[in-house]
Amino acid sequence: MTRAEVRFGLVGIAAAILAGLGVPSLLLAGALLAVGVFHGAIDAEAERLVRPGLGYSLVYLALIGCAAAYFIAAPVNGLMLFFALSAWHFAHENRQRGVSLAAAWGEGLMLIGGVFLLRPVSTHAILEWMGVDGAAPLAMPLALIGLAGPAMLVLGGHRLRALLLLAAYALLDPLLAIALHFTMLHALVRIEELVARLGRHRAAAAILPFGLAALAGAALLVAAVLSGAVPPLVFTALALAALIPHMLLDRSWGTGQGAIAAA
Repeated sequence: MTRAEVRFGLVGIAAAILAGLGVPSLLLAGALLAVGVFHGAIDAEAERLVRPGLGYSLVYLALIGCAAAYFIAAPVNGLMLFFALSAWHFAHENRQRGVSLAAAWGEGLMLIGGVFLLRPVSTHAILEWMGVDGAAPLAMPLALIGLAGPAMLVLGGHRLRALLLLAAYALLDPLLAIALHFTMLHALVRIEELVARLGRHRAAAAILPFGLAALAGAALLVAAVLSGAVPPLVFTALALAALIPHMLLDRSWGTGQGAIAAA
């Protein structure tokens, strides 16, 4: 059992207990996602931190704008593209860590299909709130993807991780399960690896300004949708679009062995 899996299990149990005591699952998911946001603020090439320059920042913002516009114009297609990119991103990072092809993709597929497999009714309700109409025909294919995920993890020699993920997606509300998966098995692992390679002080100097700025923007967006100033579909489009440049423009992985894998 890895440290990330121990952390995943303990935080998952705590989240289930708190939800059972009446703490809103949405609040718990938001807290986990707020922690996870910081992993996208650290970028590195080999031994040095990379801070975004003007050109990089403009491309980053342009990608957010294009992705958000496409999502608003075609919500179902936009969601499917986001799911596909998320699964690839998880698989790509895990492959760079030496995880087998089957297990790397198994975890990525579980991320996008687990809720459709184990919590389809709650997931459909969330999609309706998000303003994504017309996604019902995709529920079965995504459930099959969710079933393929743990099967591939087992095939790749990660039985415990498959069981942990199945338990989380079965017992927790969809957004909480996804937030737990994203933060405990992805974001914090990434942060730990980069801190170990670059040093705590250098990493903190990079992560805090951009991470806090991202949290401030997210808080404003949440407040706007809760107040009714921003429609749920626009909120969803902006929230998901903001994640896409991180997945596409990540410079911490080189060709072959990535910077983290070589540590």
